[in-house]
Amino acid sequence: MQNLNDLLSSSKIRIVNTAQNRLQELNKNQTEIFNNYKSLILDKLKKLEINISYRGDKKSILKKTMFQGTDKYHDYDFYSRIFNLGGKTKQCYTGGNDFTIKKIDDTSSETFKNIFNELNDIFNNYIDDEDIGYKLQLFRIYNPDIYKFFSTNSNLEKFEELINPLCSNELIWIRDYYIYLIHVFGKTKIYYNSPLISTSYSFNTAKSFGTNKNQHDDCIIYIYLITMPMEEIGIDEGYLDGFKTYQSFSAFPLIKKTVFPEEKEFSVFGALFPHNIIGIYDLKKDKTIINSHLFLNNNPNDLELCANEGFDIPIYYFDRSFKDSTYVKGVEKIGRTFKDIPKT
Repeated sequence: MQNLNDLLSSSKIRIVNTAQNRLQELNKNQTEIFNNYKSLILDKLKKLEINISYRGDKKSILKKTMFQGTDKYHDYDFYSRIFNLGGKTKQCYTGGNDFTIKKIDDTSSETFKNIFNELNDIFNNYIDDEDIGYKLQLFRIYNPDIYKFFSTNSNLEKFEELINPLCSNELIWIRDYYIYLIHVFGKTKIYYNSPLISTSYSFNTAKSFGTNKNQHDDCIIYIYLITMPMEEIGIDEGYLDGFKTYQSFSAFPLIKKTVFPEEKEFSVFGALFPHNIIGIYDLKKDKTIINSHLFLNNNPNDLELCANEGFDIPIYYFDRSFKDSTYVKGVEKIGRTFKDIPKT
């Protein structure tokens, strides 16, 4: 089992040297900057001023999306690309073309119709599924009201009536509330075009999702900074509980109890933004490649801001890498407001 302090231990830390095309240990100046940053991160984590989540991924798959060709790219290219691009949702490389949510800020009536139909499909047709059937059976026991509501075809009209009075912010919140539910079941069409990307508060859970038959050679794990307020970053069980206190949503069928606590899921909106990626842990190397932007621009002079809000990364780093990737779109975030970045 790994903890954050171990992942950020000096013996494990490496950085991309773009001039010499290799991974290397930190020099004296970089070590001082990193140690000061690490102390801030660990202290803020202890005080609950920030949080940390992890995502396991397969390097071979990521290279196919982050580069238009893979043969000539080495690990130092790959990590440098991650720190410029971040980690993207499936929507960023499918474009959402197979589902109504084609834009990350879409709150059209058609979107909510599809959300209802997806939940209806899951609840009616996957109860005996070999992968998620047992979760659905538990969910139905714990949440009979929401299960019955979305299982009943004729409730679509009632669902649309509940949506109509909501303001724009409320539409986004309730949309993502139900998308999260679809996302964690992880089987149907919207899952493969979801505007959410899964992470976990548990390192071991992230590792299990990033490995293949316990073979770690291809697995990397994002170490991701969750800034405050958390509800601007993503959704966890605490976010779901908060909905029970909103008068605007009192008439909606809401989740009383989840069936996924062991995964400790934190679903991030839009993308794993490079500004919040502290580093990447490579299981095969047993090394953590720290985000190079910690040492660039004004970041070394404002480590407090870096620990609270993430790194300052000029947009040209993203633009340059984005053009050479196979992603069909990117994501822009300002507070809790998201917009698609089209590829030109």
